[in-house]
Amino acid sequence: MHGIPSIVSRYRWLRRLVRGPRMEPSNQQHSTPPSSMPPQPPLAPGDLIDEHEAAAILGVSIQTLRNWRWRNCGPHYRKVGSRLVRYLRSDLLVFIESGIH
Repeated sequence: MHGIPSIVSRYRWLRRLVRGPRMEPSNQQHSTPPSSMPPQPPLAPGDLIDEHEAAAILGVSIQTLRNWRWRNCGPHYRKVGSRLVRYLRSDLLVFIESGIH
């Protein structure tokens, strides 16, 4: 078993991969209440990923993702236009943490 990553370390690796790099916490206190802060853009670059990258993050085949979509289970996905399937990194994290499909 030496050299084989444990389930916990693989989970942490997947979680870091889905969440992206950590931002250093700021020591500044916000002087404005959250409700009066300017709205954030709905998506940042890199938030939407294709099924190839989603399959690599989840450790499943692309066909498994396609089967899950057909069966209406698995991580939440979005259709861009009529053909493109995209996943949000945050949806993959929710799926991983829920432990269900």
